[in-house]
Amino acid sequence: MFDHAEVEPIPLADPKYRPVLRSSIWGPTCDSLDCIMKTCDLPSLNVGEWFMFENMGAYTISAASTFNGFQKPEMRCVLPIHVMKYLQTLPTWANLLEAFGDQVLDFSNANVGTDCDIANANDIHLLPHPESVSA
Repeated sequence: MFDHAEVEPIPLADPKYRPVLRSSIWGPTCDSLDCIMKTCDLPSLNVGEWFMFENMGAYTISAASTFNGFQKPEMRCVLPIHVMKYLQTLPTWANLLEAFGDQVLDFSNANVGTDCDIANANDIHLLPHPESVSA
């Protein structure tokens, strides 16, 4: 990874009752520079299950390429629900909505405020739970 960033993979599936395995994470290009993590511990994952990294999109998408014929990855924005609700109150929400495209879920009637004790930045990785949203 560029700048020797140390990242932590966060499985989106519930890791309970899964054996933890010594793993490595690589990108798709078959290039030695495409190593994301040489060694990490991850729960056993099945094909099609995902994990994410916090705060990597803006800093890694610029390095994406179509090397070896691979397509650039689909981008997903992940926000805590209280942040999404706050963004919806801004006068520039229409511009943000256009930038997000059809990935945005409508939470205009959600009963969650910025003072919600379960919706905070530390919970952003808890996607299966209602306090966070993948947009």
